[in-house]
Amino acid sequence: MKSSVAPPLSSGFILFVTATVLTAASPTLKRYTQIDGNYTYNKNMIYLFVELLKWLVALCCCYRQNAFNCKLCSTSKQRALFFTAFLAFVQNNLGFIVLLYFSAASFQLLMNLRIVALAVISRLVLGFKLDVMQHLIMFLQCVGAMQHFLSLSDKAFPIPLMPCLSMLCVVTSSALANLHSLECGMSKPNTHIMLQNVYVYAYGITFNALNWARSILMGDTPIGDISWPVVVLVVVTSLYGLCISMVHKELGTLVGNAIGTFAIVVAAVCEYGLFQNQISLLAFTTFIVMIVSSCAYTYASGHADTRRLSSH
Repeated sequence: MKSSVAPPLSSGFILFVTATVLTAASPTLKRYTQIDGNYTYNKNMIYLFVELLKWLVALCCCYRQNAFNCKLCSTSKQRALFFTAFLAFVQNNLGFIVLLYFSAASFQLLMNLRIVALAVISRLVLGFKLDVMQHLIMFLQCVGAMQHFLSLSDKAFPIPLMPCLSMLCVVTSSALANLHSLECGMSKPNTHIMLQNVYVYAYGITFNALNWARSILMGDTPIGDISWPVVVLVVVTSLYGLCISMVHKELGTLVGNAIGTFAIVVAAVCEYGLFQNQISLLAFTTFIVMIVSSCAYTYASGHADTRRLSSH
């Protein structure tokens, strides 16, 4: 059995840094394109152009690498790609609602709650048993999230219900997409990443085109005020999606989760420079709790994989 060759350290490091910066930049730009707490453009069309741009890049890569000779299109694989694209559609579009109320750093921090969602889904649906360390990590994640909500305001309930429910859906869809990809073997080295992406992005174009048409029928402006920051948002978000897919393929899912952790700090620094957002002491301790628990999750997951391999 031929083992997959890991990418060189230098290229892996560059990919890691690039993905971290793009992960932080995407929600930051969404906040930057807001005027008086609203978007001046039809936000439902943004991911239509994002998915279209990613699809064109993936298509060109497939032609260049002659990837269309690879076999990918089994019925089960098509269902997996369809479901993954739908989950990404839900996660991406609800992010616009969440970022009307949360900062980009807060969004990245709360995204780490997908660790809790992934653990709960794995336990209830797949019957995976969680060890003591994994239960402790889930507890720390919940404590960190509660700390962060308390740091946002001194009021009892500073955040309306809608963004909280939207954030819950974003976290759950991200965890499901992560779990579904692992269960279906979509990150295995015998599948061509760009050919896989051609199908995923094609489904994404369909979902977002229907959503854009729905918004127009509901009375929204078809396009709205498109400025240079909005164009940059489309390009950066497209690069982010392509880069993350390469990270999961070349570096693994655990590294992808670690990128989200480091992106919290990058997003906080970017927001301080752009919006002069101050970080309170309570919010700073929240960052520490979430980062430590996320790093512990990466270690615990790698340790669990090692034990499973040694037992076989």
